[in-house]
Amino acid sequence: MNNQNIFAKIFGVYIDPKTYGGILYQLLALPLGIVYFTLLVTGFALGIPLILIWIGIPILLLVMGMAWGLTAFERVSAIGLLGVKVPPMSRPGDPNASIWKRFISYLSNPVTWKGLVHLLIKLPIGIGSFTAVVTLLTIPLAMIFSPMVLFIPNVHINLTFWRIDTLPEVVAMMAIGFVMLTISLHVLKFFSYLLGELARVMLGNASATQTVTASIPAAPEQPNNPAASSAEQAVQ
Repeated sequence: MNNQNIFAKIFGVYIDPKTYGGILYQLLALPLGIVYFTLLVTGFALGIPLILIWIGIPILLLVMGMAWGLTAFERVSAIGLLGVKVPPMSRPGDPNASIWKRFISYLSNPVTWKGLVHLLIKLPIGIGSFTAVVTLLTIPLAMIFSPMVLFIPNVHINLTFWRIDTLPEVVAMMAIGFVMLTISLHVLKFFSYLLGELARVMLGNASATQTVTASIPAAPEQPNNPAASSAEQAVQ
């Protein structure tokens, strides 16, 4: 690997759209996780006790339908922000199937339950990812923008072991902040990769992709026509 490739691999993270899409995805994980957890826990807590008087059944059906829609939203978000290829949520079904068969297909679909789990664990994931983004970006950015203290009279930065109030010290802090920011972006990009893999496994049905691939017929082979070949050679 030459120096140019090493430079592009290290600093290309600054111009990679996936870097910032992943950061946005991680920042949104916390508020979305709070919404998902609140809606689902409230719905199940209300519906399950009311099953005895039959009111809980439509409530649970509503919650499960809402969970399917939120799972679809999560899948689209992962594809758009993380750039991960997530399989379809379900296999192509029979459009003439009855409502009961569609309901059975929905209950037997692994994505129904994997997606529900993904929505519930979104809150702890969001807490961790939001904390990581804020911590890893705030410190290096504060160090990079430290030259502003030079324009404020009688203001300096005191890090206990390092008092920064001169131009060379500020430049050194900026350099350290830039190195830390580069490392932080790579760490956050790796976190985005892990979240993308989680979304690919939890929000997609791998068997759906296999079914679609198997249903595509192979292109027929062209018959070997000696007469046509001779005519083409004559034209050439």
